[in-house]
Amino acid sequence: MYGWEYWVGHYGYLAIAIGTLLEGETVLVLAGLAISQGQLLYLKVILLSVICSFIGDQFWFWLGRRYGDRLIYAWPRLQPRVERMQRLISRYHAPVIIVNRFLYGLRALGPALFGTTPLPLWVFVFFNLVGAVIWSMVVVGVGMGLHEFWSRFAATLPLALVAVLCLIAVVLWWRRGRRQRAA
Repeated sequence: MYGWEYWVGHYGYLAIAIGTLLEGETVLVLAGLAISQGQLLYLKVILLSVICSFIGDQFWFWLGRRYGDRLIYAWPRLQPRVERMQRLISRYHAPVIIVNRFLYGLRALGPALFGTTPLPLWVFVFFNLVGAVIWSMVVVGVGMGLHEFWSRFAATLPLALVAVLCLIAVVLWWRRGRRQRAA
């Protein structure tokens, strides 16, 4: 049976490419763990995730530019919300484009919605690239941080769990006593 190291070594970069074309947070957190264990290279993961997530968002932007209005008008109930978002995008395009990457589940919908606005392509390209770099570094960093946290605190985790459970028990006992005295 093949272990984690085999799969990461043979298919890790391919998983990053495919994962970041779609959403990618989970794949990049796992890539951060693999980097911390010396199985993947940090720079390669960052470059691959920036390029693939950038390309994916550009594709969704193009779909929004090409077919977005037809889809919006196909669902009239969504139109007021979409128009409100379009006004927000028009007014605050730079931060909205960058922050959209961090909104799990909206990474594809956001760029498609950006495509329905009169936002110039070059503005989206620039801030999409900036967002891709920030997003890749932050999410990979979270994975690396989780590995560091786990390697340092795994031995003390059972003790911490017992301490938290005792604290919960004391708080519940104290609150129960206060209710009984108040009654």
